[in-house]
Amino acid sequence: MTDKPLKPLMSDRSPSYERAQAGADAVPVAGAQVVALLSRLWEAEENAAVALPDDATSKRHRANQAELAALIVAHGGSPPRENEARDILGTTPAKVPAALAAEYQKAIASPHLDDALRAALAKCSHS
Repeated sequence: MTDKPLKPLMSDRSPSYERAQAGADAVPVAGAQVVALLSRLWEAEENAAVALPDDATSKRHRANQAELAALIVAHGGSPPRENEARDILGTTPAKVPAALAAEYQKAIASPHLDDALRAALAKCSHS
């Protein structure tokens, strides 16, 4: 074991890393919860875009991902990359729209979101 301090568990592309380098405060825990919810939705949109490759549908999912990525960055996070998306929806292509709508409804109901975020997610919602 070494006495050398361990590196923080964050990527060098993370806004948290930039804040740490500048000596700024970390994101509050509530902010981390918001970033986690938004990242989960981003991953669900990625799942939907892959499962439903129709041009118009895929474009809508990609546009929503861009909106979610901007929200993630605004709340101190770093959006996942395409190759980092977990299988959130875990269903057949026919059931993807309902599963994605359910993910949005669950996120919108979260006590960690303020009204502005709920409104932004409602715009992206597939319900």
